[in-house]
Amino acid sequence: MQATNYTIHAKVGSGILSKADRLFRNDDAGIFVELLQNSRRAGATSVDVTIEELAGSSSLCAVTVQDNGAGIRNFEQLLTLGESGWSEETQKTEDPAGMGFYSLCLSGVEVSSGNQYTNISPEAFLGKADPAVEVRDGYIEGTRLRFSRPSKEVLQAALGKAALFYPLEVRLHGETLPRYDFLEGAIHREVIDGIEVGFTTAFCRDWSYYSQDQNWNFYGARIHESFPSFEGVLPADLQQHLLCVYARFNVLETGRIKLQLPDRRSVIQDDFFRTFEKKARAAAYRCFQQQRQHVLSFKDWTAAKNLGVDLPAAATMLTTWSALASEHDGTQMFGDDKTSIVSDLTRVLLVDSDLANVHTLQGALHSGAKLDYDLYRENPSFEGYAWYDALPRLSDVEIVIDGLPAKEFLSTHNARPARIELDVTITEAGRDDCVLTLPAFIHVDSDELNCACFVAVDQSPWDNAELAGPFPVDEFLIYATFSYCDEGDTWQTQMDYYEGDIERLVNEYFRGPRASLVALLHKGLSFDATSLAARLQVSQIKLTQDQANQHRWNVELVGPEGQAI
Repeated sequence: MQATNYTIHAKVGSGILSKADRLFRNDDAGIFVELLQNSRRAGATSVDVTIEELAGSSSLCAVTVQDNGAGIRNFEQLLTLGESGWSEETQKTEDPAGMGFYSLCLSGVEVSSGNQYTNISPEAFLGKADPAVEVRDGYIEGTRLRFSRPSKEVLQAALGKAALFYPLEVRLHGETLPRYDFLEGAIHREVIDGIEVGFTTAFCRDWSYYSQDQNWNFYGARIHESFPSFEGVLPADLQQHLLCVYARFNVLETGRIKLQLPDRRSVIQDDFFRTFEKKARAAAYRCFQQQRQHVLSFKDWTAAKNLGVDLPAAATMLTTWSALASEHDGTQMFGDDKTSIVSDLTRVLLVDSDLANVHTLQGALHSGAKLDYDLYRENPSFEGYAWYDALPRLSDVEIVIDGLPAKEFLSTHNARPARIELDVTITEAGRDDCVLTLPAFIHVDSDELNCACFVAVDQSPWDNAELAGPFPVDEFLIYATFSYCDEGDTWQTQMDYYEGDIERLVNEYFRGPRASLVALLHKGLSFDATSLAARLQVSQIKLTQDQANQHRWNVELVGPEGQAI
């Protein structure tokens, strides 16, 4: 137990050196990134690399990396973990950690610079051996490193990736490797705190909508750090999804932002970074200032304003409304919705997303009922914009059958009604609710899935032998009530059974028993059956009930002369 007060001081334990082989992942891309960074810091203007398969080895290659930088004066710095030996100016602008050379810890490396040479083994990296530094007659301009790694193809691919957004020329066997602007394709760029930020809907190089983008570039070293995308760019075809603005960050001054050590795979979330993120968000909204129109959410619009970026209100882009099929994998019966910029808002009526009796309403509107509005879907992300909040809404639909609420009528009456009406409530800010009454021919309870609970008026348009009406009533009932159960048969099997049930129900309801039976018999005569009947010259098919079993029917085939076949 300590008896007096004392102070403590941070220091590095000697044991850390024995674990230096765990500082880096020992991956080819990571090694090339570290070596290329050192060449750039040394003032090199180009880097030459050769990768040659070693004689007598099935996979090992000799890798030589030569730059034309300032070279290495003090080889002792190579094995001084945590001390880079760079100039004060480089320390200030680059924030080097003095660890990158240890990425070669498991490979070992020969180092030549000026007239000095040494061969550093893996044991030497761990402090278990002392490599000698030789003074040689030949003079090496810059620095030359030579080490062994497996797989020529893998090494070449890793070098190509490291050079892709590296600011200096990299040559492999004398051939310059491709290099590109990391922000190519940006529609808006800003330099913020030593970091160039680019924004676009799609970057040109090594970028995909479908994979996580390594959106930060540190002189060729790339990492991913989460940054939001901003949905709100109008596509050329308004029927397509809205486009998002994505961001990339090209670091120009590495000393301004701190990375997790030793291999710099993520950004330190310090005060500088949090402040930078706010500035980058403001820059993203300034990107929208350059667009002729935008459809940012009101939440984003407000965030932009709070960051000092004034934007106009979102464009009046709306999507037409039609009732969705109860089964979302089913075909929409009354056509696809259309998205457009609506110039005349006086005819717009928004339909509540949780509106009741939507399929009955849809059926009525396709049977002659009229609303003096164009129906559009709600877009909750626009709530807050003055133009959107002022739009009237279709907030309720109640069904009245022969003067009674639908549920009461259906529970107390068996006969078909004389009339079905929809009481439609329209709500508008600053006005009393308005209730309109629309006529309908049919009402279906959409809440009863996989059970076609419906009623049609007496003498409806479908009361005819062909079931001809304003729309196919059997398809309408399927559209309104079918729902796939994922614990049962396949979707198609369940749909086939349900179609059969609906067909029988519709035939019975609108055609009556006789017409329904005739329709079923017609359907039972398949193409194969009618083809065989033609071959046999059958002119009549007679069905007689079996005297012993009333559910069994005997079939008799009769020829053109009345003879049995």
